[in-house]
Amino acid sequence: DNGWSADVYSGELSYKDLEEIDDLVNGLTNLKQEGHILRDVDTWWSKLKEYANDKTEFTSWQEFATEKDFPVILSDFLFSSYGSKYKSHFKFEDNLVCNEGAPAIIASKFQIHYFKFSGPETHIPARAAVTQVIETV
Repeated sequence: DNGWSADVYSGELSYKDLEEIDDLVNGLTNLKQEGHILRDVDTWWSKLKEYANDKTEFTSWQEFATEKDFPVILSDFLFSSYGSKYKSHFKFEDNLVCNEGAPAIIASKFQIHYFKFSGPETHIPARAAVTQVIETV
């Protein structure tokens, strides 16, 4: 047994929220790098940034954090090999259509994977550390 997984959900998101998403993912990634709380962090955000770097002219996520560009790059990403597995991690206001900007995001999710803990004395502080990262964003 490798521990347990949890989903981290958002409410509505737009290009205006990308800095907070980046802060959240960075915080969760830092917990993973500490090596004793999170075994893995699987986020569409990290893969979207990788996609933007590899497949577009954008050199940083801040460049596509606009009302015009974010829906287009998100849609292109979700229809690409980089992002197709993350389509189910979004709930949109309308249907997602290839080659069209993504509709408004009603909700999204990330997956985090905890290490296996021996009991409440390690489980509770680990969960508290993740909650603290989420609440500070």
